[in-house]
Amino acid sequence: PPTSAPSPRPSPATRACLPDDPRHCYRVVPPRLAVDESLDGGRSWNTVWGVSEGREGVLRRHDDDNHKWPWQGSTAVAVQLVPDGHVVVAANGNDGIAVRDARGAWRRLGFSDEGFSADTAIPLRSPNVNLTTEYLVGLFTGLLALMVGLSAARRNSPQVSALSVTAYVLALIGFAVSVSYRSSLLAPLLILFGLACTLTAVVLTVAAAVRARVSARTALALAAIVACTSSSICWIFSGWVSGTPDDYSTAVLSAWLAGGAGVVASVLVGWRDARSAPGGPAA
Repeated sequence: PPTSAPSPRPSPATRACLPDDPRHCYRVVPPRLAVDESLDGGRSWNTVWGVSEGREGVLRRHDDDNHKWPWQGSTAVAVQLVPDGHVVVAANGNDGIAVRDARGAWRRLGFSDEGFSADTAIPLRSPNVNLTTEYLVGLFTGLLALMVGLSAARRNSPQVSALSVTAYVLALIGFAVSVSYRSSLLAPLLILFGLACTLTAVVLTVAAAVRARVSARTALALAAIVACTSSSICWIFSGWVSGTPDDYSTAVLSAWLAGGAGVVASVLVGWRDARSAPGGPAA
């Protein structure tokens, strides 16, 4: 006899209402990690549980780093009547579930060996998020500040230094290779190669500065600016993971400002050194 095709799996219920009060409903809107409530049959909705966009961004990054399947957010919701009221359960994909008890209190629960537990929920602050790309950006921004500062200090040189050109090319190659590690199985080798290019660029830049007789005071000032610039960018993104700032775009803007300030400060220090050097322009 012919076999019937298997019936398709039902779609998750993204909306559920109280059996004894059809106007009182809850819904989820994937990929948001949140639950909305309506008291007028769905004419208006109010978010009664959820995380901020910034913390959701952190959880998305954690999800991308630790799971093979994409972020889902809140995918389904169910309502169950109990003697003291009603209970709501929202399925949150890889993040676990969110539960509203009969008193109206919400809890976010993660997966555990026994089922679900609040202790195993991924922390909203300082979770295990891979910030390698952001740290590399901080490193290369510091390198850029060093290179442009030394270039400004050598601006009285009558010709372009081959060492400087090579250093810029290697720095660009190192940056491009390092930040592309996510899409390759050779990530460790790519990062090592990028860092090797970076180290070589630093050596060539310093060699060009020594040849141009950049003063030790200027070199120390540039080194301090580089350290502050790179560490500031790394601290900004570490702060984002910890919740300050909450939004990733704010962290990116802050990193741009920190990097720009570092580059400008390096140029000013190098420019001042060039003006005070023998043969430099008169003040």
